[in-house]
Amino acid sequence: MEETEIGKEKLTNLLLDPENPRLPPDVQGGTQKAILEHIARYEAVEDLMGAIGRNGFFPGEPLVVYRHAGDPKGKYRVIEGNRRLVSVLLLSKPEAYAARRSLRDIAASATFKPTELPVIQVDRREDALPYLGSRHIVGVKAWEPLQKARYMHQLFGTTNKRKSAGERYREVALRIGSGNRRDYIKKNLDALAIYKIIQDADFFGDSNTNELNFSFGVLYTGLDYKPISGFLGAVQYNAAKDEVTKENDPIVHPDSLKRQNIEEFYRWCFYKGKESNTVLGESRNLFKLAAVLRSKAATEVLRKQNDLEYAYEHSEGIVEELEASLGRALKELRYSNSIVANVTHHSTIEDLARQVREQATQVLRAISAKKSGEEE
Repeated sequence: MEETEIGKEKLTNLLLDPENPRLPPDVQGGTQKAILEHIARYEAVEDLMGAIGRNGFFPGEPLVVYRHAGDPKGKYRVIEGNRRLVSVLLLSKPEAYAARRSLRDIAASATFKPTELPVIQVDRREDALPYLGSRHIVGVKAWEPLQKARYMHQLFGTTNKRKSAGERYREVALRIGSGNRRDYIKKNLDALAIYKIIQDADFFGDSNTNELNFSFGVLYTGLDYKPISGFLGAVQYNAAKDEVTKENDPIVHPDSLKRQNIEEFYRWCFYKGKESNTVLGESRNLFKLAAVLRSKAATEVLRKQNDLEYAYEHSEGIVEELEASLGRALKELRYSNSIVANVTHHSTIEDLARQVREQATQVLRAISAKKSGEEE
């Protein structure tokens, strides 16, 4: 967004943005009242109201506005600064969100109740999108993961549809100041395409989950793992070689996604059972889920047992984990062997060395027993 002179506009001429990425789909495109009530309820406006009421509106943070052809003459949509606009509106009219009595007290004690606000006007919404990206994605006022993905989708929609998906990802990355990280844009949009299936399915009947408490970050992080991304259909994946053979670009080709698998993934990662625990447990267990999904046999175990740890024991992942663990132990033992000549006798060290020998012997016996059993 080019440098533009800051002007002032009457509060009565400013409209909340129905396309705000922070709004859930059932509020996007809604009435001004519905948007105000949502922001007032979920965006913690009390502190901001109090600060503006005590100190006035900081002129160094103007709202970014534009004229929309569908709005009444003389009105401006606020692209950037909707929470600040709601805070000022409630200072003048706290009854607009009567569900929260505390707003009346803040408004009653306010010294300042601005009737006009500093604004920067742009010609089109698209002109401000890169600015929003640099501010809320790579900048200091970051949006939540789902809000970021929705914003990227808006920006993606302004790119040339005749270009390849990869070129469009790259253009979005450049426009938000994220360098050439097309992979970052793609992963966000892949996750958003998958989330849309989850949302359209009403969270697969899970009454305890909605947009406000859905862990979009878990879905986003899961796509870091090739077996998970392939299982969901975001990419085509060769398990035998553990490699991606094709990117499906589901934001452009949603039919590539595997709805049944997405439902299973949801059940494992987001649905909370009787003890309020998911099959996944913590997000750090995504690597175990990826190892399971790499193996058809382990995946079937997970489907039947709904026990990630048990399924993981049937995957190649546990073999890799044991190999890595023994590798770390061997490295430490080699280091210990290199310095032991410089240490005088110490009973504690001798006891530890015996314990190490015992543990190593048990591991070797267990592996040898498995080998004998397989040969028989």
